[in-house]
Parts: sequence; C-alpha cells; structure tokens
Amino acid sequence: MAPDHSLTRASDTLDAVGRQWRAVAAVLVGSGIAIAEGAHWARPLALAAAIMLLVLTALFAASRSTRRDRALDLIVDGRENVPLAIIQRERQRIAASRTRGTLAAALEAMVEETLDRRVGFARSARPPLDAKLIAALEPEIRETAALLRSDRVSVRAVARTERMLTRGASPLYGSDVAALRTELRRISELCA
Repeated sequence: MAPDHSLTRASDTLDAVGRQWRAVAAVLVGSGIAIAEGAHWARPLALAAAIMLLVLTALFAASRSTRRDRALDLIVDGRENVPLAIIQRERQRIAASRTRGTLAAALEAMVEETLDRRVGFARSARPPLDAKLIAALEPEIRETAALLRSDRVSVRAVARTERMLTRGASPLYGSDVAALRTELRRISELCA
C-alpha cells in the first residue's frame, strides 16, 4: 500500500497511538511502584498517567475503527484480495455466516421497528428511520436481507451493506427513496 493511502495512514496512526499507550502504561506502573515505596511525588504522576491512559484508550479504539473502515472501503472497491492482514481479517469476518446473519437481522429489525405503528418506546438505540422511505422500499430491503443469508452473496455486497448500516450519511438514514433504491440495487448487483 502506498504511504499516502488512507489505510496506510490509519495503520500508522494506530501504531503511533499503541506506542504512546504502552509508554504511558509503563509510567503508570512505575509511578504505582513508587507510590508503594512511599514516594509522595508519584501520586500526581500516577493520576496524570491514568487520565492520559483513558484518553489514549479511546483514541486507540477510534483508530482501530478507522483502520477497519478503510479496509472495508478497499473491499467494497473490489480490492478484497490485497494481501494485507487487516484486509484479509475483515474479508473473513464479513464473509462469515454469523456476520451476514447479523446484518440481515438488523435490516429486518429496522423495517419492523419503523413500520410498527403502535405507539411505545424505541426498541433500539439507532436513529429513527423515515417511515415513508422504509415503507416504499420494504420489499427491496427484505430482499437484501434474504440475499445476505444466501450462499450467493459476495463479500463486496456484505461490506457495502455493513457500510450502509453503519454510516450516518448512508441513504438508509435519509429520506431520498431513489438514493436508497440505488444503493440496494448496487448491493444486489454485486452478487449477480
């Protein structure tokens, strides 16, 4: 991968945050030992290291997520056979029947929850969907869910579905019927 590629940059960021995390963890351990030996100066250092470790842990998680997203982007673009460990791990994860079933169930649950007209509390933490949009495309959404459960689904289609479900800018979370129909058609065509 080229040094300026988004996956390379994401991997470099993850590595840098990981090195910083390990260094701060070492400071925390060292200051903990110093506290145990009676060094009063070590308490503020330990507190600062603990706070910094929490921040770095959040940054590490965000960096891992970004790297995973960049690997998914490559898979969606048809580069799922690039011999990089992160791409092959993601390819294997999204090809698994468990992942495909989870994505299919999420699509079906979105349809059910959105079109269920009974008044009550929200059953999920995801943002509410446009009921008119979901009603207009219910057959296509259910067809996509069925496709995810089939053996003929491509890795690219699964990756594209996951991206559609997890990105807030996805047409699934808008109100444009044509845009969502186009996205669902692209997913279906990836399996043809």
